[in-house]
Amino acid sequence: MEEALDLEQLRIVLRPHLRDSSAGGRVAVLGNSHSAALVLSNLRDLASEFHQIKVTNVVRREVRFAEWMENIGSYKWNSTGLKGYGAVFGRAHMIPGTEGSSWMSIEPFDSFDESNFDFVVDCTGYVGTKLPELRLLERTSSASSASASEASGPAAPAAAAAAQPRTRTRMTLAERHEALRKSHFELKGGVVNSVATVLTRHTKSSRTVAAFVNKSMATVAAWMLAQTCFLMITHPMKRLKLEEKVSNLACRIIYAVAMSCIVPLILWLLQKPSNIRNMVLKDQASLINMVAPMCYAWAWKDVIAAILRLQSQTEHPEEYWAIAVATAIVAIVVDTLLYHCPAVRRAIKATTATTAKDGEYTSTVSFCQFLLSMPKSLGLAIGYAWNTVLSYPASELKQKVIARLFKFMLQVVYFLIVTFIITTAFKWWHSADSVEQQRKDKDEADDAPHAEKGDHHKHTLDVSQHAKLNLAQRIKEEESKMVHAAGQNFMTALTFVFAWAQLDLVNDFFFAYLMNCASPTVCSYQSNIGFASAITLVFTRWSFILTSEKRNSAWNQASAELTNMALSLNVGWAWSNYCSTAIASAVSTSGLSKPWTYVICSVFVWFFITVLHYKFEVERRAWDRHVHEETLSQGICQA
Repeated sequence: MEEALDLEQLRIVLRPHLRDSSAGGRVAVLGNSHSAALVLSNLRDLASEFHQIKVTNVVRREVRFAEWMENIGSYKWNSTGLKGYGAVFGRAHMIPGTEGSSWMSIEPFDSFDESNFDFVVDCTGYVGTKLPELRLLERTSSASSASASEASGPAAPAAAAAAQPRTRTRMTLAERHEALRKSHFELKGGVVNSVATVLTRHTKSSRTVAAFVNKSMATVAAWMLAQTCFLMITHPMKRLKLEEKVSNLACRIIYAVAMSCIVPLILWLLQKPSNIRNMVLKDQASLINMVAPMCYAWAWKDVIAAILRLQSQTEHPEEYWAIAVATAIVAIVVDTLLYHCPAVRRAIKATTATTAKDGEYTSTVSFCQFLLSMPKSLGLAIGYAWNTVLSYPASELKQKVIARLFKFMLQVVYFLIVTFIITTAFKWWHSADSVEQQRKDKDEADDAPHAEKGDHHKHTLDVSQHAKLNLAQRIKEEESKMVHAAGQNFMTALTFVFAWAQLDLVNDFFFAYLMNCASPTVCSYQSNIGFASAITLVFTRWSFILTSEKRNSAWNQASAELTNMALSLNVGWAWSNYCSTAIASAVSTSGLSKPWTYVICSVFVWFFITVLHYKFEVERRAWDRHVHEETLSQGICQA
């Protein structure tokens, strides 16, 4: 194997046997670990020089690659897995069926016959251990030894040392060369793995920041558009001379119905942003696709809020809470019925299963499918209703407490209780959902043999029995789907309840406890922009930690998932509060009316969001190119 590891020595060995074109060149390489990868690499380089070479890789198992395990701080398949250059060559040439393995054949060891090959290179790593030598040493008496030492004088120790056999052996040139090659590839593998770890960490960080920025921008844009359109609709509604609360509800319903038609139309027209050649327009189309569903969700959330404002919470708290409970129940029932509709289910499946990683649809989706799939974005509205119901006791207790410290302590207790209940429910739902899916898969597998014997059942059972069984089975399936849809909608609503509880906690700490403000919109826009900037930095870093660390227990995994979703939403809501206070300050100091101030600010905000989104997309594309170049230069194979 030593000659095969050195390209020049391997050429010297093969050249005398392959000068004659009729000579055989069948080479078998035993094993598929690191040494075999190096030998196969040399044989591939010599294949262009000696066309008679036919290489066969004889293996006992599939090739293994060393995988870094962050949880244990070591490699999986550390001893037998390929690293560094061996891993690069192995992925390209040593996996059956790949394009790079066409120049050689891969056979199992069971069918190996040494007589069918002209050269066999054993790269299994097995080296027989040399048995120790046994010697019988003649021992003389102590007296004769002493006299001999006295007679010989001081030269005796040197002579005795020279007479002892040398146990240290010098390394041959081939052994030294192999040791250097091994240390070189181990060093290169460590560098490659270090670079891969850095690239992976920075890629996760970039994706986390991009997700935060996109969701925050979508939230701010949706709020700005909702407020602007609401004010523009309110002006002509004043002619009807309706009560203010009823007029506000009518305006919110008009805007929500309009968004229910406009958003599917926009998604239908811009479902293929890649067809746009201009990069600025392409990024603008992707931004609109990202913001449009949030505008729909925010519109119906404002409808729920307007319904709840029909009754005053301070004057009639019991009636207000009853209306909130009824609204929350009706909202989730209506959404469940919509989800249960077969056409809606098919539309949601079509719009979710075909969405690519960049937000683009891989297949064409019709306008009707987009229109029917809109109920999947009603989670924000339902979550607002249930948040009003669940936070009602805590808000009532805080109104009876005067000290700001005690109010903050009540909010902390409420947040901890909500966190425990929602996280436990979230964990239970995911585990029950997975068990139900496994049961369905098992039932389908069990029903497959009976389906092949359908003719036999038709003869043994009459038509009425079949009809009864089919009807009962369909009723049971429909009930199961209805319960599953209701549970899924309720879990989605609870995620928003958790997000609002988290936002109320940080708002109470900063605005109520530190700034002595009743709410964020009452404080100055200076405090709001400082608060929004602070939680953007802190929550982005927190989300990166949650996504990069692995949690073992199911409860901790559910908690991390809930927290990560809440963090991104709260960043957007904080910036929406800043926009509200900044516009209120501008209205009070300028001579413009409130609707036109919102129009001007909405145009500016959209322009700012467009530039920011374009800048992030440019950086993302530049980072992807950098990762690709580093991957090629360092020899890192990406899955």
